[in-house]
Amino acid sequence: MSGAPIPKAHVEVFGVFAKPVKKVEADEDGKLSIDLPIGTYEVTASYPAFKSVKKRIEVQEPTNQTVTFLLNVAVGGPTVEIFPPDSKLVCLEIKKRGADHAPSGPGCVDQQFVEYGTPVMFSVNGKVVSGVSVRPDKPTYLYLWMDNQSDETEFHYFCCGKIFWNHVVDVYDAQGNRVPSKIEQAAQAGNYLLESCTCSGYRPVPPHTLMVVDSGDLLEDFQLAPDRYVIFAAKPSATTVDLHTSLQITVP
Repeated sequence: MSGAPIPKAHVEVFGVFAKPVKKVEADEDGKLSIDLPIGTYEVTASYPAFKSVKKRIEVQEPTNQTVTFLLNVAVGGPTVEIFPPDSKLVCLEIKKRGADHAPSGPGCVDQQFVEYGTPVMFSVNGKVVSGVSVRPDKPTYLYLWMDNQSDETEFHYFCCGKIFWNHVVDVYDAQGNRVPSKIEQAAQAGNYLLESCTCSGYRPVPPHTLMVVDSGDLLEDFQLAPDRYVIFAAKPSATTVDLHTSLQITVP
């Protein structure tokens, strides 16, 4: 990785859920200037023999904004890594109250994906990667996954019978607008909602283990009309967010 600019790098700009807004090339210095109206966009930078990179950009006002893309050389062509090779999927039935139960049998690993959906891993905190999946038969019921890539046991703090999704994810509608949580809506109206737990605890995640650690209905924290939505890792203070992956759901 030299940090040198890539001349004529390919750049695609998408509105969320929309067709490409622009499809252009960088100049000889690897730079590009484009004008975009206010909104949320997904920008992809790519070049042959390099791994493409996506970022989410929020244009909030007509001022200049600089976004840097770092493209790494692809070994043997483009690759997409969902789970690190040294992480083991653990079969575990999550209990909101009482002890968790570990199913047995050779098919329990496959059954995890059937029951909980395949997770989209999109948030890194040190050596702990988190992500979400959607329950196949209920598109607003999400599962929170943790992938502990460290050599020490990590712990997930859980609230009995409740997961506060507004602290975990950001939700955007089909027009690219961020959907405020119920707590944010109440505060805007001059009211305040209290978040509380009847009981709580810590769920251990062993080293190099991928597992479901929590679950709950997104509608408990967000008021969502029938439509399509994009879910990202929550980054409330960021205006530019790396978009490695996102989860898309449809509320019927």
